[in-house]
This record gives sequence, structure tokens and C-alpha cells, in this order.
Amino acid sequence: MLQLRRQRRRPRHGERRILWKTYTVPKIAGYSGSAVWGSMGAIDRERQLLYVATGNNYSVPATVSACAAAAPTAEAKKACLAPDDHFDSLLALDLRTGRVR
Repeated sequence: MLQLRRQRRRPRHGERRILWKTYTVPKIAGYSGSAVWGSMGAIDRERQLLYVATGNNYSVPATVSACAAAAPTAEAKKACLAPDDHFDSLLALDLRTGRVR
């Protein structure tokens, strides 16, 4: 699974530690990740947000694929997906917590 991480360097030691992780796909078997478009996100210092764009899912569980294939409308296909499957999205992440806003 793809994860976005924020790291902070400890001033005295020059070491880095992970402050938070945000997953772009659910932690469910069958989801293997989704692409993050571009190599860097954009930071909005005033709002304390990090913006990143995601691409397609690499893979989804077979039940999700079957549900989407049988769905007659785009809205019905959307209902097959987990709410925390952030594919083909523009995400705004809180810089302090990593929470998707």
C-alpha cells in the first residue's frame, strides 16, 4: 500500500522520524495501492495543508470489481467502493496530523 509520510529532522542528531502516515487506499486485503501523481505535493502554509493528487487503484478486491462491473450507473459503481479509497482524487492533508480533510 502506498503511504504518504511526513518526517521531521531532530535538530541535534540529524535523524529523521515519521510524524504521521496517511494511506490512499483501505487497509483491506485486495487493495494494493494507488498512484500519487507527480513527485511532490503542494503545501499551503496559511491553511497548514498538503495537497496531493492520486491516480488509479493498482488493484481492488474481486468483490469490488464484480460489484462495479454489475453496476448500471456511475453512482451505483461508487457505492461499491470503500469511502477511504482515495483514487483519482485531490487530497488535502492536515500537515500536523495527516488526516484527510
